[in-house]
Amino acid sequence: MRSKPFARRLMVFLLSLIGLALLSPKAQAQEASRIILTARAGFDAYYKVNRWFPVWVAVENTGKDVQAQVQVGYSNRWNGQTIYSMDLFLASGARKEFIVYVYAEGTVGKLIIRIKEQRQTLAERQLVVNQLNENNVMVGLLSETPSAYAALSDMEPLAGNARIVQIKPADLPDAPHGWQALDAVVVAEADTGELTSMQRTALGLWLAQGGKLLIVGGTNWQMNAAGLAEFLPLAPAKTRRVSRLSSLQSYFRADSSLLGDMTLVEGDLHPEAQVLIEQDGVPLLVRRPIGFGEVYYLTADPGIEPLRSWPNLPIVYSHLLGGRMATPRWVSWEWDENNTNSALSTIAELDLPSFLLVCSWLGLYLLVIGPVNFIVLRQFKRPELAWITIPALVLGFSAVAYFSGFLYRGTQPTLNRLAIMQSWDNFSQAQVHGVT
Repeated sequence: MRSKPFARRLMVFLLSLIGLALLSPKAQAQEASRIILTARAGFDAYYKVNRWFPVWVAVENTGKDVQAQVQVGYSNRWNGQTIYSMDLFLASGARKEFIVYVYAEGTVGKLIIRIKEQRQTLAERQLVVNQLNENNVMVGLLSETPSAYAALSDMEPLAGNARIVQIKPADLPDAPHGWQALDAVVVAEADTGELTSMQRTALGLWLAQGGKLLIVGGTNWQMNAAGLAEFLPLAPAKTRRVSRLSSLQSYFRADSSLLGDMTLVEGDLHPEAQVLIEQDGVPLLVRRPIGFGEVYYLTADPGIEPLRSWPNLPIVYSHLLGGRMATPRWVSWEWDENNTNSALSTIAELDLPSFLLVCSWLGLYLLVIGPVNFIVLRQFKRPELAWITIPALVLGFSAVAYFSGFLYRGTQPTLNRLAIMQSWDNFSQAQVHGVT
């Protein structure tokens, strides 16, 4: 009679466990659904190996307050996970957008973005990113009408191929290393006045390290130059109409004529600017060096006729953007494992004790524990005490060596910070690369 109530209780207990197991994932799913996560990576989902690239993350919280962590990671070559993270507080109803910078060490392939609260994953998203070979040229196009500048896709770099990625002013990174995947940027019909001070500083440092910037004039000169005054080789002030661009044709030795009314921009030249092409007394193409980089101002707009359909326009883009400036090796210094070890070897405190010191110490040890010990015991006519003096000498020398190591190295951890700072005569900012 007692076995039936026991069997019923056991059955209820087992059913309760099964119910909890089935309901638990649903509860977690409901919790996770309170976080809405969107993300995009790289420039048009492209990145370059051994370069930093940005990952734009947007998080919205529709539930209770969350103290979470954002993690962006990928599988590395050691069969582990490389993860970049940042702490994030999301109040109820809040939405935040930010950039996480990721270093592509080897092939990335797929990024995993997670929002985690302690050990619980609240939201997860996977992004596929495409690798661009180092020899290829990545050109960012800032334009509201990218189709007008389709000739960029036909440019032929000195090495590799050209990849044109469309970006907006808001997409430009606010940290210099976030620009590393870009080789050149073209500003054509884009409101650069939207750029923040951090974006402009990052742009300047990217230029100084070898980047190339092409700014277009024409009828949209005010919008294109609004936020780039500190980089312009020519300060635009007014426009002037010309009936031909024969000087452009001559400069690039093009066989196709270039006739038709065009609007050129006039203004005062920067002291370091160089006029490459002039048409009817008006600068047509102006160059200004900034550090190891270059800024070009094309005072005409290649996105409108007659330049737009000129068959030799890709040659112009190839000439201006297809090559790379020759720079010293230390400009693109990367703190890889070998370089870091080489730099650490220059710190005297991290070196092993000198070979002479070690040999002197071992020689003294052998001298004392052997001949000196034997002579002293023989002098006192107590050789049987050797079984005491030898262990004592071993312990004594070991203790001295141990404590001298403390004196030589110290007992506190030592934090070493190594850095290379780059600065340029014609640019007010400096760039620091370091390792801790």
